[in-house]
Formats: sequence, structure tokens, C-alpha cells
Amino acid sequence: MAKRKKKSSLSWTFVLSGIGAFVISIVLIVFFGDKYFPDGGDIKKDTTTIVSLYFTDKGGKGLIAEKRIIDNGAPAIRLKTMLTSLAAGPVTKKLLNALPDGTRVISVEVKGDIAYVDLSREFKDNHTGGSSAEMQAIYAIVNTVTLNSKTELVQILIDGKKADTLKGHVMIGVPLGARRSIISM
Repeated sequence: MAKRKKKSSLSWTFVLSGIGAFVISIVLIVFFGDKYFPDGGDIKKDTTTIVSLYFTDKGGKGLIAEKRIIDNGAPAIRLKTMLTSLAAGPVTKKLLNALPDGTRVISVEVKGDIAYVDLSREFKDNHTGGSSAEMQAIYAIVNTVTLNSKTELVQILIDGKKADTLKGHVMIGVPLGARRSIISM
């Protein structure tokens, strides 16, 4: 009989320990849950994404990707966020901004597989010229958009209007697709 009583009290000890752990867990969630689950417990997935922005290498030979984390959202908003970060310049000192100083992203609109990127007048007015620099400025934009989204083509606009070229070397009057050959490894 003593053996049975010992076995029974041991079982109750485990049951009570389990109930105690459960109660303590509930109390901790109630008092500290907001700290770890600020949105009420719904864990949001994929609220940010890692993208590659394309900047000029120090030697001016091509474009190099710099990784950034941006918020997800509607395609046009994501693209505008990426291009605004591109216009702000690289974080690393090993890269140079391919876009001229003062370039602002006025708007981005996506229609089908084409992104219409409207840039401020400074994109054209402040560009120093040269075929290589012009190509890098244009494809920094085009590659940033097309290689980070489902958009296949980019139509660059300057103050809401199409332009034939930026400085006479690269045609921008038509939508352009990605050019991977300009990316340095």
C-alpha cells in the first residue's frame, strides 16, 4: 500500500508542476506579451525585403550592387523607395553615386511590365556628361528597378516628359530593359 501511495503522489506532483508551468506562462504573456508581440500576437512575415541598388565603382568601370533593406508595399511605392535610396547615394565609401547631385524621384508608376520613373530636372542638368557616366546613370536606375521587381522595362521621364537622350549618348526615349553586362563583379 505504501508503494501505491508513493506512485500516486509522484503522478500528482508532475500534473501540478505542468499546471503551474502553464499558469506561469500565461501570466508572463499577459504582463510581458506586448514587448514581444506588439501587434497583439500576429507575427507579420515578409514586411521587409533585401534589394540591390546599383552604384558606380570607384574606377568608373561599371556598376556594383549595394544591399539595402526596404519595406514591402505596393510595387510603385517599393520602387520609389529604392530609387530615392539610390539618389541619396551609397553607404560604402568604395562606391560612387551614379546619379547627379540633386536628382529627386518625383514619381514612379507601374503599368503592366513598364515602370515610368519621373526624375527631377537635376538628373539632366547636373549630369557631367560622357558616354560611360551617362550609361551608368541610366542603368543604375534601370537595373535597380528591373532586377529587384517583376517590372521588365523602365521608361525614364524628366519632369514628366520623355527625352531622347540624357546627354547625347544613350537613348532614353523608349522603355529600357536590364543590362547585366554593365555590372562589375
